[in-house]
Amino acid sequence: MATAKDIPSDLAIEIGANLKPSEFIAAARSFFNYVDEVTKTTVGGDDIEWRVKVNDGSNVLAAVPSTSIHTTAINAICSKMTDNIGNLLDGNFDESQVSESAFKSLKHLSELVRDGGDNPNKVKVWIKKKPIHLNRDISRLIQEDWRTDYNDYGTLEGVLQAIQDGRSLTIKVKDLLFDNPITCYLEEGLLEEALSNFRKRVELSGVIHYRKNGTPISMNVHSFEVMPSDDDLPSASDVRGILRAVG
Repeated sequence: MATAKDIPSDLAIEIGANLKPSEFIAAARSFFNYVDEVTKTTVGGDDIEWRVKVNDGSNVLAAVPSTSIHTTAINAICSKMTDNIGNLLDGNFDESQVSESAFKSLKHLSELVRDGGDNPNKVKVWIKKKPIHLNRDISRLIQEDWRTDYNDYGTLEGVLQAIQDGRSLTIKVKDLLFDNPITCYLEEGLLEEALSNFRKRVELSGVIHYRKNGTPISMNVHSFEVMPSDDDLPSASDVRGILRAVG
């Protein structure tokens, strides 16, 4: 069991000794993804790259910035992580705090906690040399809040940000009303139209899958329409001219 003097940085994870190799690797990946995601949503992640630091004989993995960064940035990241994990431990889910990817990483880490039986395992996140003990309630809380309660036909409007051809053809659309991009599943016949309108504003129609709090999480797209770009819209002076002509 580590103590504060064993923690070499402001952000670290202490992983129990009873994990399988695959679980250990997955835990490390989840922790560093969580750090990256919180960094992006707090101070912007482009200028901060994290490196791993491990003391000999230790099961503590520390996150260390690869270059010198201002103390204010580190403090903001640490504060966001403390608030986010603390709220979840208190039973409060605040989707606006961090990205969905960050929540998924915490969910996975909490699923590695085993309190009893022949193979117990503890997972602690160390922030500013202070440990936060994760528990399986975090996973249950996130799962409950993300459970899809209902579907409805409707429309979404946003910027087409990404196209992926995996097990199914998907696109990511960023709507200004929501913090995270919405995953949209396309029919094959819409691929060419999607490719030709990458990074444009579109209006999608189809069946929307909602979380219980009313947040859309995905959509089965039946059709979409390209919206006018800002350059195609009339300027303020154009509008004034139209109004004068009408008057």
